[in-house]
Amino acid sequence: MWAEGRRRGSGGLQRAGRLYTSANIAVGLTIHSSRSRFAARLNSGVRPSLEINVVEQYLADEHEADEAADYYMTRFAKEGSAVGQPIDLVVEVSGIPAAKLARVEQAVRTRYSCLRVEHRSGGLLRKPSLRAFLLPMPFDRPHMLASATSLYRLILDEDVAVKIERA
Repeated sequence: MWAEGRRRGSGGLQRAGRLYTSANIAVGLTIHSSRSRFAARLNSGVRPSLEINVVEQYLADEHEADEAADYYMTRFAKEGSAVGQPIDLVVEVSGIPAAKLARVEQAVRTRYSCLRVEHRSGGLLRKPSLRAFLLPMPFDRPHMLASATSLYRLILDEDVAVKIERA
């Protein structure tokens, strides 16, 4: 197992008397296609600085936003939206730590054209959330792709849960 603490001045972790630095830990990291194996890797004791880089590489796949855009196009079309017609959307962000609420709201306002933003206070066990009502936009793939790309950037940058719904 990894030693509980770090050895001072070494910049690495100790295991069974051997010093592991970021250079020799990173060599063993591989990204598998299986999300469950990837989750296991993240929970395995990898140093946080390396963990963030691996998460970015895995979730920032250029096809993730494309797949999400296709999903929203199909879903909203089934719900009655016509391609090319205006659509009203709501971006729901949840799991926001109270200390980050203002920063997350600013990120939402920067990434989306918002008509208004509503806050929902967290309860005793729940973190605060917000709902951003977007200005009407044409229902087409380029706009859905832009919305999905912004959704993934919020998830990666702010470590929150995000979903898009029809208003």
